[in-house]
Amino acid sequence: MAYTYVSAIALPNRTGAQWVGVNLASLLVSDIYLKYRKVFLTLLLNGQEVFINFDQLKTEFATYNNTLSILLQSLGSRSLVHSPKLPTGTINYIKYSDVYRIGYAAKLSRIGVGSISGMSKDDLVDVEISRPGYSTDLSLLHTECLLSVNGFYHMTATDGSRAFIVDAGKSLKTRNLGHFGMASFSKIGKLSKHRFQASSIYPELTRELKDTVCFQCPVNPTGKTVFLVLGGYLILPQENVFWQSGDREFRVNLTMLPYIERLFESKNFIDLSTLNLTTLETNGESLNIPEAWNDETIRQYFALSQSFILVVNRDKLFWNKVIIRQMLIPGHFTAYQEPIYPLIAGHGRTAEYWKVKEGAAWSVTVADSWYRRYSFSKVPQEGLENISPQLTVDRPYFDSQGALLEIGAPAI
Repeated sequence: MAYTYVSAIALPNRTGAQWVGVNLASLLVSDIYLKYRKVFLTLLLNGQEVFINFDQLKTEFATYNNTLSILLQSLGSRSLVHSPKLPTGTINYIKYSDVYRIGYAAKLSRIGVGSISGMSKDDLVDVEISRPGYSTDLSLLHTECLLSVNGFYHMTATDGSRAFIVDAGKSLKTRNLGHFGMASFSKIGKLSKHRFQASSIYPELTRELKDTVCFQCPVNPTGKTVFLVLGGYLILPQENVFWQSGDREFRVNLTMLPYIERLFESKNFIDLSTLNLTTLETNGESLNIPEAWNDETIRQYFALSQSFILVVNRDKLFWNKVIIRQMLIPGHFTAYQEPIYPLIAGHGRTAEYWKVKEGAAWSVTVADSWYRRYSFSKVPQEGLENISPQLTVDRPYFDSQGALLEIGAPAI
């Protein structure tokens, strides 16, 4: 009895990788384990094809300095565990929906209060999401979905039977607008969401938080995917932007994000009062750059209810941005395949959208797709102190390039 190599499929050892067919016969075994996260081999055994998960040999042969073909020969009659089938090529994706259009309702509420009767609107800082006429398990909105309010993801909560969006009532008052979106991960995996405490983030060594923000993931991230929601914006893992630096430690480089631009964009949509940002007496819209970048402001930014660690109970996720066509009318786009993913606009916020099939294409509409070009963005921030949201003279606004955020994973 001996194994003969036929073919292989592998998952490259990089973020966002997908299964690919590869010829590994002449590759060094040590290099295979370095380059690929997962490998399945199709081998011949006594004239029959069998499937082998190559992980079962990793402990013994991770540093084996010869080819896969030679290794298979050396195994001789050794028995290996066979897999019933190869991983499927089917891909599951997250799915975006406008909350109202799929039958949900939203009302002002207060988490932890049994009855809100007689309470003033100012005290109703949260929003309860329900689905009248359906027997929906509303707790799944917390464990399988991200919910956005006017383009900004918020922390959610559940008591097991009811679902809430934390501080959504404050956000509705800030903007006087009530758009709600849902990004469902139900086909991908369960979610856990973990708020930050201001004291739970720390700088790298003796440096400032502005240079690098470090934090510990409260759950073991092995076999999972960790995203970050920061001030309502979804941050994907990316080298030198947001990355894992230890067993549970993650780091964020805010200078690689449009942090100041996002402060200006988000202050019209979410409550930033806890940041205690001061303004000039002569300009109530101004922002002090050193103050925005100091450690205490950054700590409070991470402590917002729109900032949390998002852990997906699934690895091997991949993501991609799918550009859709802009129309001449602001806030309108055209897609030639049905849009099912969240739509990114402006400085990275998620724009709730409405879609209508029109002939062979889909018409996509958002309330605000403007990308605002701030004057301060054209000069180095190191030379600035107090800035305002004044826009550039040459082209103050332009319609955002619409990008659908595709996040998927191979079906299990």
